[in-house]
Amino acid sequence: MDIIYAGSNISYVVDGQQFANLNIDYTDDDNFTIVSGDLQAPVDGGNVEIRFRNWAVVEGVPQTGATVTAVGANNTSASLEVISTTADSATFEVTITADGTTQTRIVVASIVNGQVIVQ
Repeated sequence: MDIIYAGSNISYVVDGQQFANLNIDYTDDDNFTIVSGDLQAPVDGGNVEIRFRNWAVVEGVPQTGATVTAVGANNTSASLEVISTTADSATFEVTITADGTTQTRIVVASIVNGQVIVQ
């Protein structure tokens, strides 16, 4: 792991992935919140930035309001927000923007033994 200091900003590089702006509340692998955090990873000669905001997980299930966004080249992006969870399902709003066009879909996933399963 390399630590990069840029003024008051500190980021970490692990196996070529750069993590920055990390603010994580961690209890265990099934219960944590990434209050904020950015990951920059190399993809096909470029980079993709993945941004987590209030990504709360309880008993292995992402919670309502949790958001993750991936941003690539040429204003291409995809975001996923948890809009509701119940004991046996999670509903996500997925928004994809490419070539100036944005599409949004609602995805409902099953929750089985603390695992989110999209079919």
